[in-house]
Amino acid sequence: MSESDSAPSDNAGSDIAIYTLFDLSADELAAICAACEKTGAKPSNGENTGYIHPAPQPTHASVDAAIAYHRALDKAGKWDAHYFAIAETADWRDAGILAVTLNTYDFEEMEDGERDEREREEARTVQARGYDTHRFRADAVGIMFINLQIANMEWAEHKEWDAVQPGEPDSDDEEGGEKE
Repeated sequence: MSESDSAPSDNAGSDIAIYTLFDLSADELAAICAACEKTGAKPSNGENTGYIHPAPQPTHASVDAAIAYHRALDKAGKWDAHYFAIAETADWRDAGILAVTLNTYDFEEMEDGERDEREREEARTVQARGYDTHRFRADAVGIMFINLQIANMEWAEHKEWDAVQPGEPDSDDEEGGEKE
């Protein structure tokens, strides 16, 4: 993969980095990026493309290693400081893509509201480690990050939105064509 393939676009500071926990070819990595931009590329969603790229060093041994690398990469100011994604398995099309937020705003209020003790404990764990993750359908990842970047939706809303979860069909697949 050439340097320009993983270089951020003119949207410096808002491009989303993709990481993997398995070895794959440059073409396979490009396929993950394209799949993650699928929903955002639709005319009804602003035809957003070119904002998801492989990280300069995309393959890591664990989620924690990818997070540590991204935190260091963030200091260079080239990528979105808060949001990135990880393909954990070669079966990412079915298993989904792990979205990561380092944005404390996304989880600082997780303890609030009508939560049971298990949910409050999970919120405390997330706050202590300084990040949260959730697995989404690959084609929902890009538009989800755009919505977070422009504050159109909150992280918790995405986590609870059934239509973007792995195993849920793409609404276009059900209807046999693109909705406008």
